[in-house]
Amino acid sequence: MPSSSSVGNISDALSRCEKKEGVLTSILAYARTAGLDAHSFLGNFLVSIYVDVGNLCNARSVFEKLSSKNESSWNSLAIGYVKFGEPQKALELYETMGDDSFLLNEFGFVALLKACTALGDLRYGVHLHCEFARKSFCQESVIIGTALIDMYAKCHMPIMAQEVFDMLPDQDVVSWTALIAGYAQHGYGKEAIRCFELMQKQGFTPNATTFSSVLKACASIGALDKGSQIHDEILGKGLIKTNQIVGNALVDMYAKCGKLDKAQEVFDALPVQDIVSLTTLITGYVKDERGRDALTCLAKMQELGIPADVFTSVACLNACGSILDAESGKKIHADVIKKGLVETNSILGAALIDMYAKCNMLDNAQNVFNKLPNHDINSWNALISAYVQCKCKEEILAFFDEMRLKGFTPDSITFVSVLNACGSIGTAKRGEKVHAEIEEKGLLQYNLLVGNALVDMYAKCGLLAEAQAVFDELQPLDVISWNSLIAGYAHFGDFVNVLHLLHCMKCEGIRPNSITLISALNVLIHEGLVAEGELFFSYMSEEFDIVPTLEHRTRMVGLFGCAGQLEKAVSVFDDASYPSDIVMSLMLLSACRKCGNLELAKQAFKQAVKLDEKDAAAYICMGDMYRDLGMLEEANKVEKMRVRKGAWKHREIFDGLIS
Repeated sequence: MPSSSSVGNISDALSRCEKKEGVLTSILAYARTAGLDAHSFLGNFLVSIYVDVGNLCNARSVFEKLSSKNESSWNSLAIGYVKFGEPQKALELYETMGDDSFLLNEFGFVALLKACTALGDLRYGVHLHCEFARKSFCQESVIIGTALIDMYAKCHMPIMAQEVFDMLPDQDVVSWTALIAGYAQHGYGKEAIRCFELMQKQGFTPNATTFSSVLKACASIGALDKGSQIHDEILGKGLIKTNQIVGNALVDMYAKCGKLDKAQEVFDALPVQDIVSLTTLITGYVKDERGRDALTCLAKMQELGIPADVFTSVACLNACGSILDAESGKKIHADVIKKGLVETNSILGAALIDMYAKCNMLDNAQNVFNKLPNHDINSWNALISAYVQCKCKEEILAFFDEMRLKGFTPDSITFVSVLNACGSIGTAKRGEKVHAEIEEKGLLQYNLLVGNALVDMYAKCGLLAEAQAVFDELQPLDVISWNSLIAGYAHFGDFVNVLHLLHCMKCEGIRPNSITLISALNVLIHEGLVAEGELFFSYMSEEFDIVPTLEHRTRMVGLFGCAGQLEKAVSVFDDASYPSDIVMSLMLLSACRKCGNLELAKQAFKQAVKLDEKDAAAYICMGDMYRDLGMLEEANKVEKMRVRKGAWKHREIFDGLIS
């Protein structure tokens, strides 16, 4: 029997060793030689010490030798398994407790719930909830209640999270934050904001985590006004200067709400500009179709000496694809190969495939796919999407079938790409089969991305009743849902439904974005509603605070041009807010031909050729105008110029639109 003095000496040494594993090893060797490692008090103490330094193997070894395990060792080991990334072992440990389960304290139970959360094991989480309820822990412990809220929220069960919250005897800022975060993470932005407001009414002060969660909610539903109000609260508390997570959440909120200038302003004010804030800003610029600004951020990142990680590289490849900058994309490709990232990250490989496809370099995209060491669902999705972008109709569905033959199960991204293909090539019957499979898997109940793709597919196939039916099933809706349906009605000239949906969007608190407004302008052009278009063009900036883009201005040139209102078309064309592009120049040239204004047509032609001398549309339109006026010699000169420049890229001009 070890003497109490020996045990005391070892315990004292352990307490003073500052948890240094080398010292622990020496002490344990001495304890084992002296026969002290199985001593009940000392052994239980050793388990806790080993867990603290992350040596779970030794902790379990000592634990198994103990004839009498106490509360400290059971709880320490369970907590340690979760803390150091072995959640399954924590649950297995609980299964071995048997009659000793009463020894688990609230921190041990919280660890088990965190294990279920990490594993996404809702079934076992519900089992633990029943155990806690039987032992009345839920009613007595806010800590356990909060962990339950977090578990249900992260396992896609926000309603259960709310029920647990409502049953808590004492709600605190941590439980409120867990509920808000749960709603925010799963797209229930309105509910998250409602909880945030109710929490404040009940006198609870939000902490940094609360603010970052509710900002995520604002970002998810485009609640810019509420996000700006929360920004003011954060400024009042000085949190941007002290909490990087809150600062990054603000950048993200403004970026996702389409206010990139404000996002940049917040970013510039951050005391530390880290890889998260930079990647957030880059992603925001890409989403807002400002790829060049995204690459400027990448350059700043390189100036700061911050190495791009996988997520940043993916965002920048998306930027390159959006602006057809294959050269910058190739540089990023070379960089990630040098770092050995492509071989270990399928998402990066997928981004490379996507970038090359968008730059119309399908052979390069296929080559990246072929060189990947292992194919997975991400790489297959990227390849299918690449062929969708390049409009290779037969190959898209063939790859989908091949992927399945090789044992890969389609995920939501696969379905989105295939639905995109069905919509692009008008194969409604195949789309309906995919829809049936999606229904069978229950994806529509929780995957908005798939739902939006279904709406888009039916709309592009002209099945607007089916598109509306799917739209009506979706919950919650986002701006993409609305855009898909509005674009469908717009494409088929249903002006009444477009305006009705825009009104409904406003009532639901969803801000239209530039894509929404392009669809609306297309309808107005198609219908020749010039006065309404002019009113709408000014309305979108005044009502929705959206700065007209080059695309909006191009459509206005087309609208005025089709109506023969050349002066107004020129006024929009000459607006210095954005430089004119080839499409706008062609719009103006087409309008000049329609109005018979030769001098202005010459200027528009000169501008178009300057922007893209290989584009055939300018030569065709100018030549046709000369022929209309009987100026055959001038028409022949234009044709010779076209041949000399090798201008064979063809672009159709119809109804004031360019395709």
